Amino acid sequence: MTEGEKVVTTLASGTTNTLTDGTSYILATDETEPDATFYSKADLVINGDGKLVVEGNYSNGIRSKDDLILVSGEYEVTAVNNSLKGKDTVAILDGTYNLTTAQGDGIQANNEEDADSGNVYIDGGTFSINSGRDGIQAVTKLAVQNADITIQTAEGSTSTDIDTAESYKGLKATGTVEISSGILNLNTADDGIHANSAISILGGEMTIASGDDGMHADETLTISDGTIDIQESYEGIESSVIQIEGGNISVVASDDGLNAGGGSDTEITIGTFGEDSFAGGQMGGGMDVDESKQLIITGGTLVVDSEGDGLDSNGTVDMSGGVVIINGTTTGGNGSLDYGSSFNITGGSLIATGTSDMAQNASEGSQVSLGITYDTTQEANELISLLDEEGNVVVSFTPTKSYSHVVISNPDLTTATYTLVSGGENDGEESNGLYEGGTVTNGTELADLSVTDTITNLTSSGETASATGMMGGGQPGQPAQ
Repeated sequence: MTEGEKVVTTLASGTTNTLTDGTSYILATDETEPDATFYSKADLVINGDGKLVVEGNYSNGIRSKDDLILVSGEYEVTAVNNSLKGKDTVAILDGTYNLTTAQGDGIQANNEEDADSGNVYIDGGTFSINSGRDGIQAVTKLAVQNADITIQTAEGSTSTDIDTAESYKGLKATGTVEISSGILNLNTADDGIHANSAISILGGEMTIASGDDGMHADETLTISDGTIDIQESYEGIESSVIQIEGGNISVVASDDGLNAGGGSDTEITIGTFGEDSFAGGQMGGGMDVDESKQLIITGGTLVVDSEGDGLDSNGTVDMSGGVVIINGTTTGGNGSLDYGSSFNITGGSLIATGTSDMAQNASEGSQVSLGITYDTTQEANELISLLDEEGNVVVSFTPTKSYSHVVISNPDLTTATYTLVSGGENDGEESNGLYEGGTVTNGTELADLSVTDTITNLTSSGETASATGMMGGGQPGQPAQ
């Protein structure tokens, strides 16, 4: 369609409509279009309850040079390049979409010349996308709500035979990504969700397996609500500024769980697709203190299983609410907590286990934070408990991995004397290894610990320890190593 201001196509109920093109086009001199099986130079609107089958053997499947608006219907699109492409906007209200590409994106909006264009809006529908490059890409803004989306890029998170100069992300925007609701299942060779500017998660249910980062934003990444399960990643959640305000978040990472502009403790290591960029032009992996890098936790539940740092900030960490549980590395060279400038804790519940060689406690705050260093490595799946002088449980936790250092902070922990207990059973209610109340029985009392300061560091025998375990890693105010 090369003429007209708008093209409207209705898929009649009960019909299956098939469009197929050839592998080559004969175009006018110096022309590169049309380049899609269903092509419109003007706005293209498709509605109705029928089915549309499109085979894009030359390049794209369905393409509009203006807006592509899909109201309803069932779509099965296979393309060499992009399945669905709208230069200015792709807007989808409902429908069922099975999209497969060899070398392109499942859905793409690519107008870089107009700041108000290049957007993808999804407000419903069911999607199954198998793409040779990105699943859904918007130059400006990508917004998702009320949809059920399954995406696999390349061969998924275990992809090996790929061109690392290309992009294989699940949801991607040069500007912002906003997810308000819906169900997302992402299995990606590259980042699961990526924005060059900002990511905002307001709700929804997300399951992510990524060959690189679970979520990455160059500038800010905010999670206000929703359920996020990052089952596989290099780094779980990464941005210059990370704000956790709510939600239920689980992260498994082969390097850092959460990374506010930081890098590896022992060396500059990078994921499959190279170093990530952050606001201010800094690349990932740097060890210099940068107080513009912030991790802010005010609510929600965050559970981290990492082989690098659990929480890593090249600048500051501020925690005033929420529940944070970290099962950190067992091999050393990283810490369950790693910050370059300060860790201020004023509320919430924190328990973080890991090795002692690079361990850090919080550095300041109005809520007591206790770091405990063990002389020997403690076994996984063995209860660790602190009991007050009346025998009440202040904290009781079962780590999933072996450890030699633990940081504990919650509103019930004050300057007082506590009994450190190893092993046994707790009959209280358990969630993610952390018990609510209950009674501890059959455990072994290791020592009485005297907590005298808001930030206290002790050994498991009750003696004073350094702020960074027995080995003395990066001190507060020094670069996080």
